[in-house]
Amino acid sequence: MAILTTLLKRLGYAAALLLAVIVLNFTMIHLAPGDVADTIAADAGGATAETMAAIREEYGLDQPFVVQLGRYLARVATLDLGQSYFYNRDVLDLILERLPAT
Repeated sequence: MAILTTLLKRLGYAAALLLAVIVLNFTMIHLAPGDVADTIAADAGGATAETMAAIREEYGLDQPFVVQLGRYLARVATLDLGQSYFYNRDVLDLILERLPAT
């Protein structure tokens, strides 16, 4: 019984640590100058204010930080890690493809 208790305790610690890392990573990205809309616009060669507003709305960047974080956590919990802009593929597929090499 002690082994089961220890195992459950460690799984709980691992889950708490994973949540903390995800929230910290998300927060640090939001503290960095600029946002995803700036990056997308720069890749497209620039954009008007209307286009920037449309990009922010499409990606939910116009929502409060807490709403964005909640949506992000919900997507991570369902293993929906989004699309890679560089490879134009699902991020989870890219991770799983390279996982055996690690």
